Amino acid sequence: MKRVGGLFEKIYTWENLLSAYGRVRKGKAGDPKMRAFSRKLEENLEQIQRDIIRCDFKLGHYHSFKIFDPKERMIRAAPIRERIMHHALVGVCGKYLERPLIADTYACRRGFGQWKAVYRARDFSRSFPWCLKLDIRHYFDTVDHGILLGVLGRLFKEDKIMAFWKDLVSSYETEPGKGLPIGNLTSQYCANLYLNAFDRYCQGKGRGYLRYMDDMLVFGQYEDLKKLKREAPAFMGEKLKLEIKNGGSLHRAREGVDFLGCRVFPGKVNLNRRSKKRFMEKMRRYDRMALEGFISESKLQERMTALFSFAERADTDALRKAALEKENYYLSELERGNIKTIV
Repeated sequence: MKRVGGLFEKIYTWENLLSAYGRVRKGKAGDPKMRAFSRKLEENLEQIQRDIIRCDFKLGHYHSFKIFDPKERMIRAAPIRERIMHHALVGVCGKYLERPLIADTYACRRGFGQWKAVYRARDFSRSFPWCLKLDIRHYFDTVDHGILLGVLGRLFKEDKIMAFWKDLVSSYETEPGKGLPIGNLTSQYCANLYLNAFDRYCQGKGRGYLRYMDDMLVFGQYEDLKKLKREAPAFMGEKLKLEIKNGGSLHRAREGVDFLGCRVFPGKVNLNRRSKKRFMEKMRRYDRMALEGFISESKLQERMTALFSFAERADTDALRKAALEKENYYLSELERGNIKTIV
C-alpha cells in the first residue's frame, strides 16, 4: 500500500482544531475544566497550534480511574489540551488508519459497531458447523510500540507525522515499549489497526472470520479450526508479541457461542447470562433512584427506553416480559417498605 504524505499541515489548521475541540467538548460542556478552557478558547487553540507546528507535543499527563463495565478496567484520561491534539491527529489521519482494515472488523468504525458484529456472527453460524473463539490476554497493556510504529510507518511517510505518532505512543507504558492507554481515541484506532495482520492470517481459506477489537470468532470445519487453534498462538506471539488467552476455545455453532454480551446461535441471538443479570440490576437501580428522588420521571423513562432498546436488538421478548412482571412486583414491595435494597 502506498504511503500517504502532505498531511501534517492539515492537522494544525484552525478548522481542524475547532472541529477537534467540538468533539472533545461534546457531552462535557458543563465540566468546570472544559468551561475554563472554553473561556479562553482562541488563546488555548492558538497555543496548541504553535505546539504542533514546533512538534512540541507534551503528551502523557493522564488522570487514572477505574470502571467496572462489566469487568474492572483502568481508564487513562488525557487533559483537554491533549485530547484536542488526539482528535486533531485522527481528524486527518483516521481514514488512512481504517483503509487497510478488512470489512469484518467492527469496533470503532462509523456504520459498524457491536450489533452488526453480533448479527454477522449469527450469519456465519448458519453456514459453518464449528466456531473458534479467540481473545488477547491484557490486550491494550501488551501492544508492542515498535511493531505498532512500524505499521504506522508503512502508512505515513512524513517525518513530522511519525514524530507525532511516536510521541503519542511512547507517552504511556505498562512496561518498557509496551501498552496503550484505554480511554484515548488514538488508542482505539491503533489497537484496531494492530491486529490487521492477524485478521488477514485468519480470513479466507474456507472460513468465516470477524473481530470486534480483540474479540475474534473464526467459523469453519472442525479439523481446520483445530489446526488453526494450534498454530495461531505462534503467529500471534512471533508477529505481534501478544498472547491468546487460554489458547482459544472451540464450540459447535448450533450450541451457541458467547460474543459481545450475547449468546449467538444459528437462528437467534440471546443476551448471555451476565448481560441478563446486568439488565435486571439496572432496571432496579433506575427505579430506586426515581423513587428516592435522585432522578426525575422523565430521566427514568429516558434510561429505561435506552435499556430496553439495547435488549430489543436480541431475541428477548420473553426476557423483557418476565422482567416487567418481576419489576412490577418489586416496585409494589418497595413502596410498601418490604424491600430495603436494590438487589
